[in-house]
Amino acid sequence: MSARLSPDETVYARKVATALLRKVAPVTDLDAAFAEAGPLPDSCDDKGRLRIRCAVLDVAPVRCWPDTMECSICDGRGYTDRAAFTSSAYTSEAWRDKRTKISYPARFHAAVHYPASRDKCLSCDGRGTFAKPDLDNIVTRILSAKSRGGLVSKRPKDDRAYYVWRMTRFHTGADVTMPFTASMDVRGDWYAPLLERAAVELAKRLTGHGSAGSARWRQALGYTDVDTTGMPEAAHEGGAVVLDGDKPRGERAELCEQCPDGLEPDAEGCTEPACPVHGKGGTAWA
Repeated sequence: MSARLSPDETVYARKVATALLRKVAPVTDLDAAFAEAGPLPDSCDDKGRLRIRCAVLDVAPVRCWPDTMECSICDGRGYTDRAAFTSSAYTSEAWRDKRTKISYPARFHAAVHYPASRDKCLSCDGRGTFAKPDLDNIVTRILSAKSRGGLVSKRPKDDRAYYVWRMTRFHTGADVTMPFTASMDVRGDWYAPLLERAAVELAKRLTGHGSAGSARWRQALGYTDVDTTGMPEAAHEGGAVVLDGDKPRGERAELCEQCPDGLEPDAEGCTEPACPVHGKGGTAWA
């Protein structure tokens, strides 16, 4: 269970999950599972109930997920409020752009006052809620008939389809750089764990092995009991982090450095054999 729960909430969440997952007469409705678990702990507020709900859903069957869930950024309002504030004055240091060879002098930046504002929530696009994803439709859209069941080479336009596509690439080992760009695209979407689960299962179906991306990062964090049997070089410390040329331009920030020849990601003529921007290898942040 990934949500951060208090000890009381953890005990209660286990009761709810047990009602959903037990083999004999399982409950198929989340509200019914809550009812069977009994009253919420006295220390649990509305936010606590939501945390418990999301923690349980992390392990619950897909059929138990509700049809809609509130955006976690705006709490279902469809807008976000920003308090008035004033930025601090500062002086930026002089610097030189190695790529363009242009020098920029030191510059003073005056304090700026920003009034209070109410803006449409960018995470849910002002809707306030997210609908349950159609996983079958998403998987169908990101699979390529041309590559015998592999993934499409171009980034999907839909945020959820892109997230599943990117996380599947991470788990198969095609691109083991930290996928924070895709994570930002599903910010506020409580269904993200369900999308992640779909990516894990799809990656297993495509490769037959576990998560190459997780294996690579576990090694970077110092774990020594990582099994990389049958995994591509991306799963091994020192191996290339991107194994193809399908990394979108928008994910460039996930790479640790820019092309040493100053070329754009889609340019030709890079002379560095391990240029990370052009997908030929390089070193991950790990």
